[in-house]
Amino acid sequence: MYSEDNKSSIIKTILKFVIGIIILVIFILILLKVFPTKDSLNPLYQETFRNNINSMKDAAGTYYTNDRLPVNVGDSVKMTLKEMLDKKLLLPFVDRYNKECDLENSYVTITKTETEYELKVNLVCSKEEAYIIEHMGCNDKCLLLGCNKGDKTITEYQFVRDVTKKVVDKYSCSSGYTLKGDKCYSTKSVTDTKKATPIYKTSTERINPNKEYIDKLIEIDATKNYTTSEKDPNSKYSEWGNKETHEYLSAEEIDLVNKTSCPSGYTKIGTRTLNNTTVIRCMISKGSMPSSTDTVRVTKATYDNNGKQEDYLVKGPEKVYSKYLFKVGSVTIKTCSKYNYFIDTTTNYVYSYGGSSYGSVDGIDFISCAGTCDLYPIFYTSGSDGKYNSFNAIGTTNSSLRVTCDVKEEKIDKYAEGKRITSYKYNWYKKYNTETRTVNNTCDAGYDYDSSKNKCVKKVLTGYSCPSGYELDGTTCKKYEKVYTNTCPSGYTLKDNYCYKNTKEITGYKCDKGYTLKDKTCTRTYDKSISVKADATYKTSYSKEYKWSTETKISGWERTGKTRTVKVNGNKKSNCVCN
Repeated sequence: MYSEDNKSSIIKTILKFVIGIIILVIFILILLKVFPTKDSLNPLYQETFRNNINSMKDAAGTYYTNDRLPVNVGDSVKMTLKEMLDKKLLLPFVDRYNKECDLENSYVTITKTETEYELKVNLVCSKEEAYIIEHMGCNDKCLLLGCNKGDKTITEYQFVRDVTKKVVDKYSCSSGYTLKGDKCYSTKSVTDTKKATPIYKTSTERINPNKEYIDKLIEIDATKNYTTSEKDPNSKYSEWGNKETHEYLSAEEIDLVNKTSCPSGYTKIGTRTLNNTTVIRCMISKGSMPSSTDTVRVTKATYDNNGKQEDYLVKGPEKVYSKYLFKVGSVTIKTCSKYNYFIDTTTNYVYSYGGSSYGSVDGIDFISCAGTCDLYPIFYTSGSDGKYNSFNAIGTTNSSLRVTCDVKEEKIDKYAEGKRITSYKYNWYKKYNTETRTVNNTCDAGYDYDSSKNKCVKKVLTGYSCPSGYELDGTTCKKYEKVYTNTCPSGYTLKDNYCYKNTKEITGYKCDKGYTLKDKTCTRTYDKSISVKADATYKTSYSKEYKWSTETKISGWERTGKTRTVKVNGNKKSNCVCN
């Protein structure tokens, strides 16, 4: 049991604790009164934003007089907060954070509609953004809108209401993450593990195969035996068509100059005069019109020669030339009578007894001695008198041996080769037409058409047969043969008369690049970038919405105290607002 002194001590301790709690609560209440919280300051902050946006609205209404307003319906004019400050339309102002508002994204615009001007004020300060729209009255702007005197007027009242919405105030990340935009980024150490790749050593074992004989079954298709019957096909022709015209050489005519008879095979058909010369006409047949067949019909055709129908067409003449010799002068030559040289007057060549050509004088070839002759004579030009008066003996053992002989001079004719017309050639052509048709050969049921025979053939299977040594089994011929073969034990492969077996042995392990090998495992550690969605802190955005109405009260709206008159034109059915 406790003594009275102990009880008293406990009570005193409890009282002191309670009194301390009371004093702490009072102190906190005093602090809250002296230093208000953020929420308690919201009305003050809202009033600051409202005053700033109203200052921009009033400055715009003062600045935009008639000459600065848009003229056409749908046109707009715009002025940024920076431009308003540059024009000294406003004094600089700050937001709740004592920071300057956005000078470019804060602006005013005025747009002309069919009945009035619409003013929009947009203000962006730190993390707050809001806008208001006000429908401006005409005042002296009525002339621009085209108000007509005598129009009926009505009164409209301006209403306003507060518009609030939640917007993101800021984003935040957990410890260890970095904020970028609306995401949080961090790096994380990751360990990746996988099995190592074995390293194999391959060895090949070779052994001799097992040799044995086996009975190998050989099978071939049996030969089919038929009896055959043939008959003509049933031919059906198409209509004649595909008409074409052809030409062929039917005869050849030659007109001979200075001749009285025709060459062998030619027939004389008369004479004619060419170049004041009478020539004989000789003709020989060349070709003829083809005959008709079952699929080709041949008919005679004629030429339309200047409106005259003729059976033939003559093409020519073609001049035919021949060669001949004509005298062009003469030449004096020296000959050696001792060696029996002579001149062939037909060819104008000088010849000796049997030989080949050797040298020439004035284009006339000389022939050296051949066969059993001891000396090969040729005219010698370096005699003491400079004439062809001796022979140079060559082809003997003594090349300096010279033989003189009696030389005589003889004049012979020189001839040249020319050509002259010996005949004129004409080709006689004839025409014919061809028409073609196709034939469709059909056979009776059970027959097949054989194009090589042009017959319908019917084959009846009578049975099967096999070559010698085979036995017939249905439609197959079979026989067994002893075959020498090589076989390998299980696991071996036969190749080139040997049995091979490949074996693999693990000699180690390896890892891909960047991994570390430990035992039979590959491991790598690396930093991996991860991202998560940032935590969003929301705030309330405040703005005002204005509108005009002929009603005196609208639920959820508050009158601003401003009124305007609207003139109604019954013809235009449009309004003009004039305060």
